[in-house]
Amino acid sequence: MGINVSLASCLSLVHSPWWLAFTAFVGGAMVWFAATGFCHHGQWVYWLGAEPRLVPGAVPPSAADAAAKQHAPA
Repeated sequence: MGINVSLASCLSLVHSPWWLAFTAFVGGAMVWFAATGFCHHGQWVYWLGAEPRLVPGAVPPSAADAAAKQHAPA
């Protein structure tokens, strides 16, 4: 996302101020994701067949979780 904002900002200086509309769109998408957790681009890529990278069951347990399980009463 940062490269999109930087590139569009530079293009607005050397080519056309209309590139700031793209910068606003990208900034709005970043605010939307931060507020809702929903990523439009991520959904499009998922619909194309990509697997989610943040699957809750795929995250390995931390060392603290493993230690707590060892000391838990049976």
